[in-house]
Amino acid sequence: MAEQGDTSGGSSHRHHEVYGRTGTAVVLVIALGGPLLVMTGFTFLATVTLLLISSPLLIISSPLLILAALVLVAALAGFGIAGAMAIAGLSAFGWVFQSVEWGGMFRGIDDMGVTEKFIESVEKVKEEEK
Repeated sequence: MAEQGDTSGGSSHRHHEVYGRTGTAVVLVIALGGPLLVMTGFTFLATVTLLLISSPLLIISSPLLILAALVLVAALAGFGIAGAMAIAGLSAFGWVFQSVEWGGMFRGIDDMGVTEKFIESVEKVKEEEK
């Protein structure tokens, strides 16, 4: 019987120990979370108050804000178009470079006899200078 009393007493001691830890955690959460919750409420109240105070100014200056937004959109569109044109230019430059490197462009010109005509015209200019 003495052993049974010891086990029940030990269990009761553990039971109080768990509730003691839980109570400490609750007190800690309230101590840290309470001020944070109060500050959050104060921040929300201040934000709503400032929005209500500044809303007439927003309504009065809305034409300026709309124009500023349009200017911003136009500037962004301009930068986007400039970027697209830069990519297109680099792409065209790369295409021409590959065509020249492979001889594709000059092969088509040679078929028409343009190279020979160009060489003849250069020789004529040299002869006229002499």
